[in-house]
Amino acid sequence: TFVEPDEQSIGLFESVKFVNPNYANGIVVFKDSKQSTGIMNIFTIDQKVYFITSGKETLVLKDNDNVNRVFIKGKTYLNTANGYVEVLDLYEDVLLGQLQRIDFLENVQTGAYGQKRQNATVQRVNYIDASGYRIDLNSKNVKPFSYTKAPYIQKGNGQMLPVTKKNLMKCFPKKKDFIEAYID
Repeated sequence: TFVEPDEQSIGLFESVKFVNPNYANGIVVFKDSKQSTGIMNIFTIDQKVYFITSGKETLVLKDNDNVNRVFIKGKTYLNTANGYVEVLDLYEDVLLGQLQRIDFLENVQTGAYGQKRQNATVQRVNYIDASGYRIDLNSKNVKPFSYTKAPYIQKGNGQMLPVTKKNLMKCFPKKKDFIEAYID
């Protein structure tokens, strides 16, 4: 989490606001199996596919909810309820992935010496949506944000789930003792 914009946080923001450093040729596969190709990237803030038109205009894909998966630069991204999960590895019927996300924070309460108070919580989270940008994405005006890479797991054709003790036990019920021994 970066509360004060400085050179480090501005550099990080610029490097992680999209899943890939640059727009690249990609393929979008929709839930009805139709495909669309173009120069694209996935925005880690609103979890939507953005593409560059032949006129060099950057637009958001209108029907992100109908996207099944996206292929960009040899990587596969599955559209889930939480956003686009990058497929990292597949072993037999177990898929391991990661979700990259930036959340903007407002009104972070601080206590003595600029440290976060014990009882302080983030009061509001701003998500940028395609209908209007309330956050200035100019790199010189980076708002407080948190960047996370969250691991996800899917077993068989089941739901893509965040990697937690509970979800690991759900995916691997026969390994309950092993999971209990290693994860608090």
